[in-house]
Amino acid sequence: MKFDPKKPFDRDKFKELILYISDKCKADPNFGDTKLNKILYYSEMRCFVELGKPITGQKFQHLEHGPGSKPLLPVREEMQRDGACVVNKIRLPDGKPQTLTTAIKKPELTDFSAQEIEIVDSVIRGFWWGNADSVSDDSHDEPGWFMTDEREEIPYETFFFVKRPPTPGETEYALELAAGRSPKMMPTA
Repeated sequence: MKFDPKKPFDRDKFKELILYISDKCKADPNFGDTKLNKILYYSEMRCFVELGKPITGQKFQHLEHGPGSKPLLPVREEMQRDGACVVNKIRLPDGKPQTLTTAIKKPELTDFSAQEIEIVDSVIRGFWWGNADSVSDDSHDEPGWFMTDEREEIPYETFFFVKRPPTPGETEYALELAAGRSPKMMPTA
């Protein structure tokens, strides 16, 4: 499966996704931009892997605190101007500063499949008790994050990569491919 970069980013659906996540997380005392970015990332990637396509097709980039949505800031500014959300600087319970998106408008979910919402809800539940540091640390284990440099785009396909060091057989196979030779067979883990 390959992400089709020619398929347009669904800006309107992205706005509704931000509203949905912000509304669902309003009781989470550790919710801020770090968690919002990770929920967006894992929701999109899991939909890509499990359903064959991401929810909105947004692009993600390597940021210091893990994968971050490229369109988040400009889209959220537009949403603020339209009165759909408010954005405030806050301090989380651990004292760290964060930016908090609060939904004013209820999300419109007609363009979402039941499976998409189920995956988003699952990601939210998985991160509920985490704070900004823990969700950031978890995302640093993602191959797409540690294989890219600051501000570089993280390809969707990297979510298929394994989160362990390669075995000696896999390393040998990769070196044979890189040298232009035809390896005998792909090793099994």
